[in-house]
Amino acid sequence: MVGARVGPLPGAELTYPERGATTGSLPAGYRHVRRRVLLGHGQPVLETAAAVVMSWRMHRHAGLRPVATAPGADAGATVVMCAGWGRVGVLAACRSAARPSTATCALGRLARRD
Repeated sequence: MVGARVGPLPGAELTYPERGATTGSLPAGYRHVRRRVLLGHGQPVLETAAAVVMSWRMHRHAGLRPVATAPGADAGATVVMCAGWGRVGVLAACRSAARPSTATCALGRLARRD
């Protein structure tokens, strides 16, 4: 079910004007969520956390069911995520505007439109 929804999305227009806005200052008009969690110390912890985020594993561990056009959040990758149980759920589509150049950037920012 979710996989069928990905097909037409890679070429679809975005539904908001701020394409790639999370690579710089966060745009106005969104509710920005900031959360800090200590995962450990050192470069190996940072690299592992970035790999989890960039490979959709974070989303799977959070209980979402992602189906993507790429194995990771590369620039242009489209993903449809399903939050729910069995055949009942809410779908959310997302496209990666750019792949972060460093592990620190990969642990980036999420925003919800107000």
